[in-house]
Amino acid sequence: FQIALDTFLVVLGHQEVVLDTELAAHVGGVAGERWIRIDGMRWTAPGGRPLCYIQSYVPMRFEALVPEFADCQGPFFALLEERSRETIEEVQQDIQALPMPGEISRQLGLASGSYSLQLLRRYITKRGTMIATFNWHPANQMTYKMRIRRERHGQD
Repeated sequence: FQIALDTFLVVLGHQEVVLDTELAAHVGGVAGERWIRIDGMRWTAPGGRPLCYIQSYVPMRFEALVPEFADCQGPFFALLEERSRETIEEVQQDIQALPMPGEISRQLGLASGSYSLQLLRRYITKRGTMIATFNWHPANQMTYKMRIRRERHGQD
């Protein structure tokens, strides 16, 4: 989650899409719904090296906020939560090792079929998915680290 604060994002554009059955299942929508897809590249710094390709999907209820993404400093979910006054209640994350789609591997300067570590995060409010984001990281450049601490109650 820290990557959005420590790196530089370039929004490449956005477009309206109609969810098919597979995409709807991934993003938490319903097949046939219209959503907005925002494409971007995350870099180490302006003029640095590319870190990942990002495809974010937001329901049409946030259409008026999408133009603000280009100037967003920090994560999109924070901007959406603040401006919409919808509270994120849950974040769901799926991590998979997958071959990158050709266009994404080209954008990252990699050979077609290069493997990625794909992170899909869905930010959920009472109204449903606020935003779902696919992050395509080159497999050999991404390590996902997590620390889990166990608290022991009543022991010395």
